[in-house]
Amino acid sequence: MSGEGYTVTTMADSSLWRERDFALLWSGQTVSEFGSMITTIALPLVAVVSLRASPFEVGLATTSSWLAWLVVRLPVGVRADRLRRRPLMIWADLRRAVALATVPIAWALDGLTVAHLIAVATVIAVATVIESPLSLRGTGMCPAGSMLSSLPSLRGWGARRGECCLRGRR
Repeated sequence: MSGEGYTVTTMADSSLWRERDFALLWSGQTVSEFGSMITTIALPLVAVVSLRASPFEVGLATTSSWLAWLVVRLPVGVRADRLRRRPLMIWADLRRAVALATVPIAWALDGLTVAHLIAVATVIAVATVIESPLSLRGTGMCPAGSMLSSLPSLRGWGARRGECCLRGRR
């Protein structure tokens, strides 16, 4: 559509779902968010059920994951803005996957400890912090940014549903 000196683009003309790169990014981020939801519930649960961790130890594991946001966020954000985004996002997701894969391996080898879970939580948090400042800024994809920024809200919803399932409620 066009008018006097300007062009109006309708939503049907510019659907992000037709963009292959965005569809891949969005699906990858969705899978990553669901993995984060599961990890948020699973790591403390593994610590309590399998390792008989004390409340203090579970608190340490949870604190270590949030401490990365306070300590690492600013320097990593500055550096991440100067690097190519796609490889950085891929490497951050791979780091999280490898860190998580060590938990069942250590459990199978009877070597899983609370310290290991704290280290895994820290590695996951740092990888998440690395990936978090990456945005679609400057790409002209404002709707894409809003679609991607809605994904973390799934974490709260999923955690509540998971808690209710564990308690046997709907």
